[in-house]
Amino acid sequence: MEYLDELLTSAILNKKIALRGDYLMESVISESGEQVGEFELKNVCAKVTSQLSQQIDDCVQVLGVSKRKFLEAAMIEACRKAEDLCEELDLYKLYEQKDSSK
Repeated sequence: MEYLDELLTSAILNKKIALRGDYLMESVISESGEQVGEFELKNVCAKVTSQLSQQIDDCVQVLGVSKRKFLEAAMIEACRKAEDLCEELDLYKLYEQKDSSK
């Protein structure tokens, strides 16, 4: 990638993140405890290998993002992909058929 492309991409993505207000959410969550406005906060825990934990730590350090934000984005994307595949592969229709046959 050429320097100008890198500069423009960085500026655009920084502006996009600022407009979305992600930086505000980080400070609100760290100050608020268990509730942010109408949203209840839940702690999600999972045991992972020490290698994966270190890889995540290294990645967020290099990127300069919080671990919470990084993992939240990964989980949101994973859920979105799972929902899209369930829809595409008609999994929801099978549940609807099963429920309607009761």
